[in-house]
Amino acid sequence: MSPAGALDPKTVGLAAKFVPIQAGEFDMGRANHDAWDVPYHVVLTQGFQLQATDVTQLQYFLVMGDNPSDLHNGCQDHQVIAGHDLCVNHPVENVSWSDARAFIAKLNENIPNGNKYRLPTEAEWE
Repeated sequence: MSPAGALDPKTVGLAAKFVPIQAGEFDMGRANHDAWDVPYHVVLTQGFQLQATDVTQLQYFLVMGDNPSDLHNGCQDHQVIAGHDLCVNHPVENVSWSDARAFIAKLNENIPNGNKYRLPTEAEWE
């Protein structure tokens, strides 16, 4: 149950908007004198969808039941939901790679076979 006046997770949902990313190719990296940073050609053979924004504190809370983020001065969208402070539209922070993987796994728990959520590859992120 949400406290009176707080956002109701059942009606808010994850409210995720996605943008299509087309298959294509590009040179990844930047030209400089460090061997580890030599550009190389990348080909993305399949398009995919990427969430239009970072995962918000509200989205993370609705899935994980916790908010690891620090509240910042100037939070205009502060809500207390089930005793947790959230800047509902701000990106979740203080999340490790393992935390992100657990978030994705939990998102996928109730999705039937087919398309599932995943983290983008390094090339897709670039």
